Amino acid sequence: MKAGLSIQRLVRWQTGRRSTATGEQQGFTLLELIITLAILSVLVGMAVPMLQHSIKRQREEELHANLQKLRHAIDHFQRYYRNGSQNPALFALESDCIDLQKHNAWPMKLECLTKGLPVPGAINGEKMYFLREIPRDPMRKCKGEDCWGMRSSFQKPEEDSWDGEHVYDVFSKSQETALNGTKYKEW
Repeated sequence: MKAGLSIQRLVRWQTGRRSTATGEQQGFTLLELIITLAILSVLVGMAVPMLQHSIKRQREEELHANLQKLRHAIDHFQRYYRNGSQNPALFALESDCIDLQKHNAWPMKLECLTKGLPVPGAINGEKMYFLREIPRDPMRKCKGEDCWGMRSSFQKPEEDSWDGEHVYDVFSKSQETALNGTKYKEW
């Protein structure tokens, strides 16, 4: 029995030197705590920039997708109007979305993409819709027509203010720089 007892003490001493059986106190020393905190702060210092980079990349992907949706809807609106413009009376009710005087095929504002245009030959007032809602600008964290910068076909690409003629193109109003070094408003 005496050999069994000494083996038990030896195992306790090797596995946990702070065991109460040996009379030592349990806990961490100050040096162990400082080393642990230093390691944790280095890990956090490396993780935070990676997380910020990842979040910015996701926002950029969302911006790219939303710009593509808007531009596709604007082009679809223009093609649809040109195909149905043989009957201008059909679109007379949509005078706030279409400039009938200039026979311009582009929408007068982004909201027109969600309001839709009448379907030629429809008797129930059916409409063709181009967007369910105006997507948000993730770089400015806002939603709606006022969030986006707009240009008409008469404006140069570098112009920032909209002339109010019609909507030919959209861009982000964010002044930030993308991960690739370009400005978001140039996308």
